[in-house]
Amino acid sequence: MRKASPRLRSGLPVPALRLLAAVGLPALATGVASLNVLKSPASETNAALLYLLSVVVAALIGGLRGGLIASFLSFLGLNFFFTPPLRTFAVAKGGDILALFAFLAVSILVATLLTRTLSQRTRAERGEHEARLLFGMSSRLLGGAPLPSVLGQFAGDVVELLGLARCEVYTLRLDGSPVLAASAGSPPDGAAGSVAIPLRTERGTFGQVKVFPEPSVDLGHRELELATAFAGQLALAVEAAMLAEQTRASRAEAEASRVRAALFSSVTHDLRTPLASIKAAATSLLDQGVTFDEMQRRDLLSTIAEESDRLNRLIANLLDLSRLRAGALVPEKTAAPVEDVVEAAVHRLQRRWKDVGIHVQVPETLPLVPMDLIQIDQVV
Repeated sequence: MRKASPRLRSGLPVPALRLLAAVGLPALATGVASLNVLKSPASETNAALLYLLSVVVAALIGGLRGGLIASFLSFLGLNFFFTPPLRTFAVAKGGDILALFAFLAVSILVATLLTRTLSQRTRAERGEHEARLLFGMSSRLLGGAPLPSVLGQFAGDVVELLGLARCEVYTLRLDGSPVLAASAGSPPDGAAGSVAIPLRTERGTFGQVKVFPEPSVDLGHRELELATAFAGQLALAVEAAMLAEQTRASRAEAEASRVRAALFSSVTHDLRTPLASIKAAATSLLDQGVTFDEMQRRDLLSTIAEESDRLNRLIANLLDLSRLRAGALVPEKTAAPVEDVVEAAVHRLQRRWKDVGIHVQVPETLPLVPMDLIQIDQVV
């Protein structure tokens, strides 16, 4: 990731701090080595050690570039201030020339190895962090965590890992339109653009991830590859959730179809029963070869009337069911005693089943119940 020059709390840009360390540390080593305390036959050796220490610190602060600058400046300082003849870049002894260039080679090698080691350590730590995040995501997916929780955790992990300002996760509705499912971070203050990464698997595209870098920050190739890898894992989770939802919907539809078939069979039977009774009674009355007395004629006519009422109730129930499915039938609740509904239903049953004894026992302590009397009567 290539970032604009960040600043310290004091307002000093970080590149300026690195340059200051690369130049100032060799100067500080020169001042310390020039103290009278270090004036001794081994003063040149002590100065070389201090210069080498300044190179190490400069490499730690300023990286390889800072270490190389400090190495070259330390080489010049060791030559100018501590190699006879002093205060000149001339060298009197051939052995001193060899020692100076050996110091330069060693300091460059130390700076290079140190920065490389630190870089490898940083990459290893970052790789470990990335692997931990991927493992955590896989664990949540395999653990059956809810999809909203997985999406929210994913957005937070991407913001933390890539140092983003914001991450948004969009999934697709059934009509193909995107909907914001999860987000983390806050929109950047500056006019920073976003990068869209599709949530795509072999079965198709299930949404997209939008990443918003900080202002004046460009996402590098590696960061985009990492975000794409994370998005690939997330796409599998979204695909699995959508397939599970489709499976549940298919099962619900199959169950609904089974219930509708059973209901249709039951309704067909219930419709045929009163029709058969009406047909039999009417046929008997129309049969001129059979003579009925007044009581028999009344019974047949009562059967026709009762079965017609029953048939009318069944048709009314079917119409109510249609209105209920369409949302046009709204219950009108009224507080009423339960025993009234039960007694009305029992009274109608007794006219049909005269030889069956029905005993009703309702506790007197039951309170009034808010209900739609007509619909509850149909249920009972």
